[in-house]
Amino acid sequence: MNTLLSDWIAIIPAKGHSDAVQCKNLQILGDMPLFWHSVRYARAEGVTPVVSTDDPVIKRYALKRGCGVVDERVDDSSQANCVRQVMEAIGSVRRYVILQPTSPIRRPGLLSEIMAMEAPCVYTAQRIKVVGYLDGEMAVQLRRQDASRWLWQYDGAMLTGTRDMAQAGILFTPDAVKVEQRAPYTLQIDSAHDFNLMRVLYDYFHCR
Repeated sequence: MNTLLSDWIAIIPAKGHSDAVQCKNLQILGDMPLFWHSVRYARAEGVTPVVSTDDPVIKRYALKRGCGVVDERVDDSSQANCVRQVMEAIGSVRRYVILQPTSPIRRPGLLSEIMAMEAPCVYTAQRIKVVGYLDGEMAVQLRRQDASRWLWQYDGAMLTGTRDMAQAGILFTPDAVKVEQRAPYTLQIDSAHDFNLMRVLYDYFHCR
């Protein structure tokens, strides 16, 4: 096995409960549950996926298809707790990448590029032009090419870290490296409306 790849796992946080969309991770997108798209992406990039879940249906689905599963022991929404539990359970890898199921459309090859970077913490982000107050100052730059100050927002697609970060409960470091993404890769499913839009995009990408 490639030494680089053997140092990594892909953590897919897939809780059973969702406030915005009922049983969101089990909702079908294309021909599979939402969370499984992240598992499939990890495998395509050569990284071992591990599903973290508190849901017996998700657990059975993953195990039946040969995917590792870690039972979530803490009933909260803390991603740091999720990562720490998975890294403690696996015990043999130094690096991880979080693949949020709510961002099922990812650019092929991007994860491989990110893993080749030397930075311990890398995250995908969308660059947002600010029209309004930023750091107490008014920023009004209506044209994108004129903007000099930007908000970099984590888009949920990928976030890497180390075992030491997981043990300390740290998700982002001060020197975290951002990798810019643009639509449609920045779309996250946070509502039923988002899910309907994602279904349209998914059909467009896979039915051409």
